[in-house]
Amino acid sequence: MKIKTLGAALVATGLVVVSPAYGQEECPVGRPEILVRGIAQVTGDGPLWVAVGSGTISWIGPNEGVTVLWVRDYEVSGPALISGANLASGAKAGFSHTALALASRAERYRLENIGFQPNDISQADLRRYSFHRGGVFFPEPGCYEITAQIGREKATLYLDVEQQ
Repeated sequence: MKIKTLGAALVATGLVVVSPAYGQEECPVGRPEILVRGIAQVTGDGPLWVAVGSGTISWIGPNEGVTVLWVRDYEVSGPALISGANLASGAKAGFSHTALALASRAERYRLENIGFQPNDISQADLRRYSFHRGGVFFPEPGCYEITAQIGREKATLYLDVEQQ
């Protein structure tokens, strides 16, 4: 079963947000909503969401990572593997456990099983979702399609990255 979701990102040191266009064409970024109280709005339909704000992800350079917050639905079991590429050029996004990892980026990123427990999250939400920080490195500005394979299900998120 293919589940399409639309997404963006949240920077730990400041808000990173989404925008509807890149170049001449639309980047299919979704509308933000509150999934879990206590964290930024997310976009997506599950089983993977990403926290968002309201604007664009600023691209400074290929070695400047963006910290994101992935939200995963525990009801879908199995490992979660994330990868992504620029829709126009095919340039591959890099992923790591932190946005400061200059040497340890990979084209495929596996979410850890447990994640972390954000402050001010209800026990019900902690039983339903797992939360994962990670770094994403974009080699160039543009619209990125991020694909997540979770068990037997697939989610697709879109991130609009604009040059600062």
